Amino acid sequence: MLINETDGTQRVMGNAALYTKLLRKCVDENYMQPIEDGYAAGDAEKAELAIHTLKGISANLSLEDLNKVCVEVEINTKAGKLEQDDLEKLKKIYNETVDAINGRK
Repeated sequence: MLINETDGTQRVMGNAALYTKLLRKCVDENYMQPIEDGYAAGDAEKAELAIHTLKGISANLSLEDLNKVCVEVEINTKAGKLEQDDLEKLKKIYNETVDAINGRK
């Protein structure tokens, strides 16, 4: 599930307007850029920190599919592996999630 709105809204005490505001902030911040920068520089530590940040945000906002991929990619990155396939997988689900957020009514 890309966005679990029921769970996400419950996480902010049922405040749907706040949940929407937080989702918008998530889109506006472009959390993929520091991850891509870390990969481009071959800096596993920088990439891992940025992935960890996105993992936390996606968990708190109930962006379930994104969170699942963040967990998987973070494990590899912590091991010092900067696999291009991992980056592409993360970018794909991130973009799908952003599109879903932008398409919300």
